[in-house]
Amino acid sequence: MSDNKNAEMYKTAISSIVDTFVCPITMEYPFRPVIAMDGRVYEEAALKEWMEKDESPTFKSPATGVDIGKSIVHSLQIRQSIEHAINSGAVDAKKASAWKRTLKEEKRFGTIKKCAENGEVNAMATLGFTYRDGLRGQPVNMTESIKWFQKAADENDPEALTALGVLHINGKGVAKDVQRGMNMLLKSVGTTDSSEHACAILGLSYATGVLGMKKDT
Repeated sequence: MSDNKNAEMYKTAISSIVDTFVCPITMEYPFRPVIAMDGRVYEEAALKEWMEKDESPTFKSPATGVDIGKSIVHSLQIRQSIEHAINSGAVDAKKASAWKRTLKEEKRFGTIKKCAENGEVNAMATLGFTYRDGLRGQPVNMTESIKWFQKAADENDPEALTALGVLHINGKGVAKDVQRGMNMLLKSVGTTDSSEHACAILGLSYATGVLGMKKDT
């Protein structure tokens, strides 16, 4: 048997094995693989989002519909197996594209986080949005989001002030405090590079007399 044929057989075998790890929710290779109580492998963020939407007393498996618990186990070995298969070229490039894109985003995240930790205000605000929206390969983490928004807001970053103000107005991740949120928006529009988002919210609030603002066309 030729070396080329052996190589193709190897790639086919590896690809077949790694394909069993495809997340039933995203239908892609999981970047942060976890094993649920149904024995299936999932993308952690996708599974947690699915769990949050399931209002039944017992969580139903996204793959089988059978009632299971919400316990999950992180699997470094599966992550390493997927990474090895992709880096070795055993996996079709198109099928691996999303995983590679997430890896690139994670590396970008590492650079942003390092800059934020070194005191760069723009990076602090960017980190806040990253955690708030689950960007750059990161799961949503409101505690971290608010922490970094607050650090940037303390330096009068207009976008961070606006984002943090909106969170307070809506009571998302923090106790609802409309007055505090509106004060942050007012502070944001008073900065050199005022936030257009804050201006729009304040304009609408004055026009309609909502969010504690007296109607003032």
